[in-house]
Amino acid sequence: MIRQYANKKIYKNLLVAEILSIIALIVSIIIFIIDLIKYFITVEFNHDILFYMNLVFVPALTTCFNNNNCETSTPTKGTKDNNFIDKPIYPAEKRFKNDYFHTILRILCSFIPVFYLISEFILALLFGFSDHMQSDILIAAQNLGAMSVSHSFLYIANIFLIINCFLIKREWKDNPPAFKTAKKQVDTKRKEQKTLTQKKKVYTRLIEKSGIKFFVKYYEQIKKLPLRDIEIVENYSLEEKQERLYAAKKIIDLNLTEFALNEILTNYDLNSDEQAKIKTILNKLETNQS
Repeated sequence: MIRQYANKKIYKNLLVAEILSIIALIVSIIIFIIDLIKYFITVEFNHDILFYMNLVFVPALTTCFNNNNCETSTPTKGTKDNNFIDKPIYPAEKRFKNDYFHTILRILCSFIPVFYLISEFILALLFGFSDHMQSDILIAAQNLGAMSVSHSFLYIANIFLIINCFLIKREWKDNPPAFKTAKKQVDTKRKEQKTLTQKKKVYTRLIEKSGIKFFVKYYEQIKKLPLRDIEIVENYSLEEKQERLYAAKKIIDLNLTEFALNEILTNYDLNSDEQAKIKTILNKLETNQS
């Protein structure tokens, strides 16, 4: 069976959390049944219905998180007396698909009743402690206390899940899972695409000012000499000459030479001498980089 995590402690902690959640669910059902029996005997139900149902169903919700956030692998095959037999899957060896989001969400769900009680208290602070509000808060607090035995198992389970967060983080640092590697590859590709788009935008603007043939012809001089020492044989005006030189120099200074020459070689019709010159320059650049 393929495991998602190499550290067996992660699976043991998940198993413990799952068992504690099931115990919390059983205890909450028992308390609910006892309260229901008391109601039929005394016909008194001193509970905030919405809050009480939250208390009862939160253990069920967290238990569902445990089961839904894992995918059981197919049974492994073992040999005994040269015959294949099915080995039962030990629950701790379930292949969990959950990540930090699911773990944190599962922990937060266990605190829904606490958040509910805090929200009622904040509302009372904002709008005043009326007799009705005080009564609701008192009843909710009593309900939470009555269910504290059940929910204490959930809070203990949270400790194991929090420990798992650190264990998983440590393992992912050395051996990142497939979804993280894939995300990193997508991010890298997007970054490369963005860089390529920016390069092309800057290159297009500068090469239009410099001119393709001008850049190829005077590249060596522009790279080595001050612009004032470059002798331009074409009959350009001083303003046009400076514009072409500055644009070509900018391409070199921005490390766009290799990109520019590849673009020129791929997208434009050049004579054999120009093609040979570009290939020679590219070979030199590759040699310098290596």
